[in-house]
Amino acid sequence: MTSFVEVDDARLAYDVSGGVVGRGSAVLLLHAGIADRRMWDGQVAAWSAQRQVVRLDFRGFGETRSGPGRVAHHADAVAVLDAAGMSEAVVIGASMGGAVAADLVLTYPERVSGLVLSGSALNGAEFTDAATFDGWRDAGAAAEGGEFGRAAELEAAMWVPDATADVRRLVVEMLLPTYQRDEPDEEPVPDAAERLAEIGVPTLVIVGERDRPDILRFADRLAAEIASARLLRLPGVGHLPNLEAPEPFNAAVAEFFAEVDER
Repeated sequence: MTSFVEVDDARLAYDVSGGVVGRGSAVLLLHAGIADRRMWDGQVAAWSAQRQVVRLDFRGFGETRSGPGRVAHHADAVAVLDAAGMSEAVVIGASMGGAVAADLVLTYPERVSGLVLSGSALNGAEFTDAATFDGWRDAGAAAEGGEFGRAAELEAAMWVPDATADVRRLVVEMLLPTYQRDEPDEEPVPDAAERLAEIGVPTLVIVGERDRPDILRFADRLAAEIASARLLRLPGVGHLPNLEAPEPFNAAVAEFFAEVDER
């Protein structure tokens, strides 16, 4: 069931599923910029019998509504943890959500017991791949012309070209409303790329071997510079491993949960 918490000029949508607090580490799920919190449906089903799982829609996405003010997604995520009564959680972020997760652990380290970064972006690290910029340009041009459905289809084709038809359809469905809204301006965030050595929690970096070149580069950097990190590469998988390869993704994260729970 969807709940809401008011934060400044925003009404953040979130839901909480699952087990009794204390049975297993709580989990906070942060979605990709081409998605909303529905991208985690399979993970909620897999994990909520053993632990509490909370997920939110960022401002500009899903059921969350926000005004014209500036946004700090990592602060919003902590507000949702507070609303859900969770003092700390394993934070799992995909793509943009991975960048938010890194910002969160650097700003609020006491709230994070473990970190999973999947196909993660990284604030302070630049995209350089020309084909990615071309894809953004084409999708942006379609959106500016009012062709929101085409914009969503172009971006889905860029990020999940090898996914099943059902996954592609879901990504387009989640993307479409973001093109129809004005996205809020973001507050300055920690320059996480230069502070990775400060991250002291257990960290699992997951990346599909068929992801965009910059995302592969970011994954290598995250794994190299976060002292407690290990890297899992999934062959034949693109930008959203949890949707494209849910079984190996869920198994790897379940193993990681066991490590965190034992600490």
